[in-house]
Amino acid sequence: MVSSLIPQGAALRITEEISGGLIEENETLVVTGTVQVEAVPNDPDAVSLLMINTGSNPVMISLGTRPSSVNGISLLPFGGLISLTIKDDFLLPSRAWFCISPAGASYLYVLRLRVYKNT
Repeated sequence: MVSSLIPQGAALRITEEISGGLIEENETLVVTGTVQVEAVPNDPDAVSLLMINTGSNPVMISLGTRPSSVNGISLLPFGGLISLTIKDDFLLPSRAWFCISPAGASYLYVLRLRVYKNT
């Protein structure tokens, strides 16, 4: 996982005003397959989540720990995506998400914005 502070600009300033704190981004590439994996862990400080299927097989994502070929949200190959924000989707960006690609390996690009806490 790559974690970094976002360069200064209008988009960052407005996002920080809305969320009430400094924002950092966490970027990952999750390799999916026929066995369920955690796409993103629970993060109570998350304010936005973007997941894009960049691979060649469909990816199923789910809040529960049982995504399958018939259970979950389907992200189509080569660009299927889901975008979640606290403004529109309440707590969904902060929840743990799981994924599987029953047809074979694929790649899930994940970008999560969170309120930065210097610990």
